[in-house]
Amino acid sequence: MLTHIFAAFLALLLSRPATIVELAFATVGTQRPASDSGDLKTPVSLAGEARLIETKQDSEQAFQHDITARGLCAVILKLTNESKEATYSLQRSNITFQTEFDARSAALDPQRAYDRLMWKVGSGPAFAEAAIIRAAAEGARKKKLQKSVLAAAIGATVTLAPGEEIEGALFFEKPKDVKTLRFSTLVIGEIANQQTNERKPMRLQLTPINQEAK
Repeated sequence: MLTHIFAAFLALLLSRPATIVELAFATVGTQRPASDSGDLKTPVSLAGEARLIETKQDSEQAFQHDITARGLCAVILKLTNESKEATYSLQRSNITFQTEFDARSAALDPQRAYDRLMWKVGSGPAFAEAAIIRAAAEGARKKKLQKSVLAAAIGATVTLAPGEEIEGALFFEKPKDVKTLRFSTLVIGEIANQQTNERKPMRLQLTPINQEAK
């Protein structure tokens, strides 16, 4: 009789850890987020488009100048904050594009892009008349690029309050071994929710500027 009681008690002890583990697992399971990849998801209330400018025709249409002749391309980024409460912010320095072959290029400071596009009329005898002509041509070009390139560029910091929208240009050096960037992705490395301090990336497929995004 005593042997049977001891055996039953031992069986009860052995069964307790399994019960505890099962309950603990069930409790953890109910507290897990809906998606394990939540940190990689774009904020659901932020919509975006990335339109690519990489041809002479599109460049001249957008900037009245062929930026591609100087090895540059541009992306017109449009972001809309559809939230009624959250304010988002991002830094231009955190924006890159990634090609289909995983090559990356960081967004240029607009002044650097402008300096690269600025040029001086060919050298020659420094006669007074020639110098005046060169100065006039350079001055006209400078004003043109300031109005088209610098004025169109997105600022160093972008802040979007609820319901706000922003649209502007990002300039990049185009990789020499890449024929087209239309299969590339614009990567905003970090978008901060100013209310919660939550930070998430955003990825946008590049779409040719004369082709509507689907």
